[in-house]
This record gives sequence, structure tokens and C-alpha cells, in this order.
Amino acid sequence: MWETPLSSLKLFWGLYENTNTNPNNNLISNFNNTILKILILANNCKWKTWDKKIQELKDWWMPEIDLDVTLEHTDFKNIPWVEYTNLDGKIYKGIEQGWYDKNISIPAVNRGFDCVMFTVGTDEWTFKDIDGWNTHNNLGIHEIQIKGQENAKYSFNGKKYEGDQWFNIARHELSHAIYRSRGIVDNTHKYWELGNLEAIKRELQGGFMGHSWVTYFRNLLTPVQGYKYFNQNEIEGLKPELCEMLDRARGLANTPFFLNSTVRTKEKNEAVGGVENSEHLTGESVDIRCRNSAERFAIIKALLDVGFTRIGYGKTFVHAGISKTKPNKVMWDY
Repeated sequence: MWETPLSSLKLFWGLYENTNTNPNNNLISNFNNTILKILILANNCKWKTWDKKIQELKDWWMPEIDLDVTLEHTDFKNIPWVEYTNLDGKIYKGIEQGWYDKNISIPAVNRGFDCVMFTVGTDEWTFKDIDGWNTHNNLGIHEIQIKGQENAKYSFNGKKYEGDQWFNIARHELSHAIYRSRGIVDNTHKYWELGNLEAIKRELQGGFMGHSWVTYFRNLLTPVQGYKYFNQNEIEGLKPELCEMLDRARGLANTPFFLNSTVRTKEKNEAVGGVENSEHLTGESVDIRCRNSAERFAIIKALLDVGFTRIGYGKTFVHAGISKTKPNKVMWDY
């Protein structure tokens, strides 16, 4: 048993209480809200068992994480697949990102979903070695792709699991997404290999390492490139001077900066309708989500206060750019 001075406990509780009632970074604010809004798009998968599958998934994550699930059916044909190389250097096939963003992610983002699960029928799923995966949430939404097999069995590295293939892949990929958003070490594969899925729930649903104050102090002790409010996944590919200005603006705005769009490839820029010489191509701009006029005002004011001179605004986002080769001291609407 250890003892702590009362003053230290009061200081600790003040920090913990502050992170829960007035969150000061994106990771904490995202996960004080325990409701996760999920859109399931079933592409040519009109199964009679959907209600059962969804209820199983919701029951497994309860009580701390409440899945608010919407199921819709689609009938996309000729879905484009391309080769990608993962972090281990292995080549695999996935749905072409520009097509996926335009047809799946952007519509889901605009409707306020946190995660989209695109379930593709076996006739359209052209890569046979993997039944599902989770892509980077470059548009501010978790993107999960699942091969649609209604009653298939499931095993992970030779270990069989109860429940069908869709249910197991869905909870597996959601685990990756939630670990990543909380900013803690992703132990999904570790616990699946051990067959100890309850350990995942303990970490992500209120276990010691899942508490918001643990993430808070970890961020204080190990800041990513000196930025207070952004993790490496959010700012990958952006100019350091842009990140520094965004970090200061976020502190002034006192509202989370959820980056809907950051750096883009030429193909991605074309797919989302970006201008040919977009600042996004050079990592000199971002689009920040705004959900109402109050957020829009707070974001724009903070951007101006730290020196942004290229600002655009739409109904659901604010564009912030720092290009020196484009007109400066300008503001426009979309």
C-alpha cells in the first residue's frame, strides 16, 4: 500500500476531471464519447442473418462501447482493386483508395459516421488470401473492408473461434481501429493469438491502460515531434511549419481539430474533386471538420490568430493552407 499527499491527489484528480469535462486533445475527446456510430454497407450481401450478426457484435462490445449501427445495402459492380505494399513489405490487393473514398468514405463522413464497414460479396472480392482489413482513417473515419461470407467459419493463425467469419473479422478490425484512436499500443494480434479476447476489452473498455488519463500522461511524457494535440498518423506527410501552426491554433480554439483531409496523392485528389494544383498535393494544407457555426467561428478565429493567410470554409469543414506560391490574405467559401 502506498500513500500520496492529499495535495497531489487533488492535482491528479483536477487533471483527470479536466480531461473528461473539458478535453485538451483529440485522442481523449474522441473516446470520452462511448457511442461509436457505424455504417455497414452490404454490397450484394442480402443475408437473412444480418440482424443476428449485428446484435452479436453490439453485445460483445457492451457495456462501455455502445455501437450505434446502421445497415444499408449497395450493389456496386466492377469495384477497382489494386496492389498495395504493407508495412512488412508484403504485396496484397485492396480496393483502390480514390474509388473507396469517393463512393464509401466521403458519403459516410458527411453523414456523421465514425466508422464504415464495407462488406463485399465473394464475386467482387478478388484477393483470396485475406478476408478483411482496416485502412488508415485519412478522411477522419475508420475504414474497414470485409469479405462477405454469410455462414463461414473463422480461425486466426490456426486457432478456431466461435461465431461466423463476418462477426469475428468485424470485432477484430474494430479492435485495431479503437486501439489506434486511443493512442495506445495495438495488442489486437497479441491477444487473438493467445485466444484472450477479454484482455482487449479490458484495455479498451476501462482497463488500466485504456483510461483517458493514462493516454494523457503518456502524451505529456512522449510528445510526437513536439506537437501537443496531434499524433503521427494524423500529420503524416504534412509540412512541419503547417503542423506547428495547427498545433498552436488548436490550443487557442479549445475545440478538437479533426482532420478530414491532409496530404493527397494525385489520384486521390482527382477522386475527391480537388483542383489540379491543390495545396493538399504538397502537404501544405488540411481540411478541419466543423459541425456547426460555433465550431466554424472558433476554428477560423484561431487560424487567423496564429497567422494563416489562406482559409476556405464549407458547410462541414474549414480549409487551412500555407502555400507561398498561391494568393495570400484570402478567404473563400465552397
